[in-house]
Amino acid sequence: MKTGFVLSLFIIPAIVFSCFSCKNTEQKQKVSLKTPPPGTNYLMGNLFIDEAEVTNLSWREYMYWTKKAYGDASSEFLSTLPDTLVWRNYLKDFKVKTNQDLTDIESLIYLYMRHPQFSHFPVVGITYEQAAAFCAWRTNRVNEVFYVNKHKEVTFPIDSSIVIPKRVLFRLPDESEWEYAAKAGFDSARYADNNSYKVHYNTLEASSLREEEESYNRFIPMIEISLQPDKYNRYHLIGNVAEIISTKGIAKGGSYIHSLDNSYYTKQIVYKKPNYWLGFRCVCEILNVPK
Repeated sequence: MKTGFVLSLFIIPAIVFSCFSCKNTEQKQKVSLKTPPPGTNYLMGNLFIDEAEVTNLSWREYMYWTKKAYGDASSEFLSTLPDTLVWRNYLKDFKVKTNQDLTDIESLIYLYMRHPQFSHFPVVGITYEQAAAFCAWRTNRVNEVFYVNKHKEVTFPIDSSIVIPKRVLFRLPDESEWEYAAKAGFDSARYADNNSYKVHYNTLEASSLREEEESYNRFIPMIEISLQPDKYNRYHLIGNVAEIISTKGIAKGGSYIHSLDNSYYTKQIVYKKPNYWLGFRCVCEILNVPK
């Protein structure tokens, strides 16, 4: 059996090679890799964190890989499918009066996950278990790429008899790690100014400003790289979508339907099931690799 047809049209640009450099030499010396793991920047110790929330495009790549590996009727593939029906709870739950109507929101059931327009928006409608499974899949795919880059004689698809050493481990952040990231880049001036005439965080207070200034017909999450990042180039740790962490049932950072106060980095958002305002980002551990 051969595996590792990870290098699809979608995988290459979005997950595997979107690397960012450490900001200084000292950070580089702390880890065993010359560049940060794909899509991340340095957090602390041997940890890196995603600069943005996991997107629909990345999730579709995960679905594509699993479908090709196991088949579209397999339990493995079916377990990757997000619950797109979460959008039907939107108008029932959401208290902001906007220009949205039921027909428009119903269309998101079919469009938000799959339409190219939403490729770089954060994935929603997933469970804690699905987020953790994505982290495990991402771990395996990135380690495969590192292995192939080092062993030029090995090509994709990789024979399953080859043991791929783990150089990196992607997982959900624990609460202290997530808060460390959010606190490190926290800008109290921007936080205090979010109720003025400029959108700094995509929280509940921003809904009227977004409609007024940007002519949004839908008040939904923003594209992953939007608004001003924090000083460590991380986006939407506060607002946009609340982020699943390693403690099941607890999310951090609030979302576009939560108030700015409830999105403060020390606050917890409780969830019981997938939702239209709930997503995640990963942290990545650099593992010790024998020379």
